[in-house]
Amino acid sequence: MPSAAARPSARYRSVVVVLLLAFILLGIFSLGRLPVDLPPSGEAPRLNLHVSAPGLIAPVLEERLTQQLERTLAGVPGVAGMDSITSSGEVGIDLSLHHRRDIERVQRDVMARLEQAAASWPGSVDAPTLALTDGASKVAEFTLTSGTRDALALRDWAEAEFAKRLRELPGVAAVDIEGGTVREILVLPDQRRLAGYGLSFEDLLQAIRKNPEADSQARAAPVKGRSRREPVQSGNLAALAALPVMLPGGESIHLSEVAGLTLSQEPGPALLWVDGAEAVRVKVAKQPRAALSEVAEEVRAHVDWMRANRLIPEGIEIHSFVSQLDAARKPLRKMAYAFLIGFVLVLAAVHLLWGSGRRTLMFGVILIAALQAVFIVMALSGAALDAMTLGGVVLGTGLFGGAVMLLFGSTTPPAPAPVPSVNPVIAATVAMMMALVPVWFTGGELGAVYREPVSVFAGAWLLAALLALWLVPMFDTRRRRQASTSWQVTVRHAVTGMHRYYDALLRRLLQRAVPALGVAALVLTALTAAVFMKSRELSAPVELPGREIVWRLQGPDSARLRTLADDVVQRLRALPGLHQASHSGQVTREEWLPRLDEERARELGVDLGLAGKALAIAATGIPAGSFRDADRRYNVRMRLSSEDAAGIAAGNILLLGELEHRPAVYLRDIATLERVVVPARIHRHNGTPEIRITALLADTRSPDRLMTETDRLLDKMKLPSGYQLMHGRGSDAARNDSGIMAFLLAVLLVFAAQTVLHRSLRLALPITLAAGATVVGTGAVLLLSGVPWSPPLWLGALMLFGIAAGHAAALAAARETRHLRQIARHQFRPLCAMVLTAALGMLALMWVNGSVSGLHILITVLLTGLPISLLINLLLTPLLYWMFLRQEQTPVSRRL
Repeated sequence: MPSAAARPSARYRSVVVVLLLAFILLGIFSLGRLPVDLPPSGEAPRLNLHVSAPGLIAPVLEERLTQQLERTLAGVPGVAGMDSITSSGEVGIDLSLHHRRDIERVQRDVMARLEQAAASWPGSVDAPTLALTDGASKVAEFTLTSGTRDALALRDWAEAEFAKRLRELPGVAAVDIEGGTVREILVLPDQRRLAGYGLSFEDLLQAIRKNPEADSQARAAPVKGRSRREPVQSGNLAALAALPVMLPGGESIHLSEVAGLTLSQEPGPALLWVDGAEAVRVKVAKQPRAALSEVAEEVRAHVDWMRANRLIPEGIEIHSFVSQLDAARKPLRKMAYAFLIGFVLVLAAVHLLWGSGRRTLMFGVILIAALQAVFIVMALSGAALDAMTLGGVVLGTGLFGGAVMLLFGSTTPPAPAPVPSVNPVIAATVAMMMALVPVWFTGGELGAVYREPVSVFAGAWLLAALLALWLVPMFDTRRRRQASTSWQVTVRHAVTGMHRYYDALLRRLLQRAVPALGVAALVLTALTAAVFMKSRELSAPVELPGREIVWRLQGPDSARLRTLADDVVQRLRALPGLHQASHSGQVTREEWLPRLDEERARELGVDLGLAGKALAIAATGIPAGSFRDADRRYNVRMRLSSEDAAGIAAGNILLLGELEHRPAVYLRDIATLERVVVPARIHRHNGTPEIRITALLADTRSPDRLMTETDRLLDKMKLPSGYQLMHGRGSDAARNDSGIMAFLLAVLLVFAAQTVLHRSLRLALPITLAAGATVVGTGAVLLLSGVPWSPPLWLGALMLFGIAAGHAAALAAARETRHLRQIARHQFRPLCAMVLTAALGMLALMWVNGSVSGLHILITVLLTGLPISLLINLLLTPLLYWMFLRQEQTPVSRRL
């Protein structure tokens, strides 16, 4: 079939050569134009929902707001999990996504659901804010210091000039500032004047936030610290003091008539120091669809332009410029060297095994052309190049040439087959494609991190096979006898010797096929049992001494959950090697709890949220937005004066102002206050209460042994129905389950594809069994060596299964036209060559560290499994064919 397809083009070899050269040059040009990006993170992006409800304690918020939000957001398409943390005054919900591409759609769905549910919330609860957390969006980070300006002036310049310019650059999504000193305006309401005008705290908040110069989004309160306050002078705060506050009758008064204003300077939420001086850190994040390399280069060029034009004042220094682009490019250079080393080693092996310069050249050209085709497709589709994607290319340096090897070994015309035979290249390619299909439909780390590298790997494999089917029959036609060198004669003799030994061994195995199959079945059964037994011991993540271990205890009842958590902590404290064991339910704080008279509050139009907000204003103050004048920006905070705050215990806190038909309403009129001890944080996972249990590993014990003892200790604990205890650093059981499901799906797809190709269930079954035996043997070797389950291990199992199935399918294609013994003569050298070149091509990648270190486990799986695959396909696969296809064979005496 391939020869016939290539025959019309054989006369135009020179034209094909020119087209190939042009194609390769176009691929090199496309590679240079590809934007550089960070490799996908193992952690999916998260949407962070934050709701502020000042004055309400955590248990009340959990019951009144958190559970309602969880019911509202349950079942949003594209959301993999939902974690909530409720603390006094605020609720935070993290939505982890399945795929990065779902960000915009999930944001729209979440906002739509929140708008529909907003009517049922307490009226005094602030509107929720939604933010995206994605480690891949970070572009650059600056650290600014100054020897001539204080922390306040340095932050002022960073906000007013530096960050403002960076926000205007294309592709920049956000610029965040940390450190320095923050300007703050403290609004001190006068309760008596507010009551006389019929106003409340909420009226003042609305007046400030509706001001055109104010930022409507409330900001997080700065940490408490020593501050300097000065009275408001005319000028910079005159506009804020003159803000109109609407009265119930429709008139308006100035803000300064009902509140005092004080200017203060508060330390920022994060204090930064560089060489003994306060510093300001500026972080730049890119838009989701923007390329990292383009945005980073734009930011770098703009900073250089500011320096060249002296837009950075004297005395301000940018100590460091940390760009994610540098981190993304560094492993790319190392992998380019690894590719060159692997490519040279593979070409040397091809020339050594086949002894033909023509074939070596064909192999190299087909491999390079396939890779350049992948780069062209990536450039046309707008994809970016990252370390993991290029790692997939380097990994397959020797694997992509498998189709060429098969065609080199099948140039002799076969005997006529009783049924149409399947081309071995097509069979092997289909096997690999089917084995990798589950990666595109698997969530979690396996899909998030490796989906793009696997796509590039599969595309290069497919293109290399198509090019081999087209070019090898066209150019590998002339046979010229060349003088053999001494090393070629040595290699030929070595291969011939191994060939004869294998031929004799296969003859003996076929003569004793039944006992040999029985021994193989026993060995594989034992290895399978060892894999499953060892997998339980290695299911826990390996921790380092001194690091914190986290467990998550989940169950429907919070009170019983705390009792179980106390029991777990007591067990952990009794285990040598662990110290500082505790759980999140033990961390408490003392808060004011307003106990409302529900009927009286309803009559006066007061809800719990309004009472809690007034209580928070009196006790600690709450953020009231931000205000910007002509020069700078201020955070605004509302708090009662120290004199008024002294009456908290008596409930002397204004809720509603005086009206004609109703006197002023104070907190004491509808509630009593008491001090209660409540949990500092309440955790929930997917709507189920959860407690975090933590402990530190001691430096004196082996981490692996200690983790095994810990798991054994906790396994003895009998949890009630509906309660579960798991490791908190990423559900390993769920990851293993997804890996198992992906592998089972790959087995099913490969079996179905080979059945369709060969039109025989009995021929597809030995192919699948041989590939499965390869994975089982490799898994036993790795797990017994202490390699834990991980997404790279599962990906390696999928790829190894596809490779082994492809090799077995190539033998099946030869089996359809030859007897079993003839496989030794026609398939021994191609299979050995494919295994050797595959190993040499990926070997150099083991010395590349950094962001591609996750590929090391994958390479370890393949380097371990390829020799096992060779042995199984050369020895076990013929026996499986003999067992399943005996009725289709000639008598044993004639076949052997």
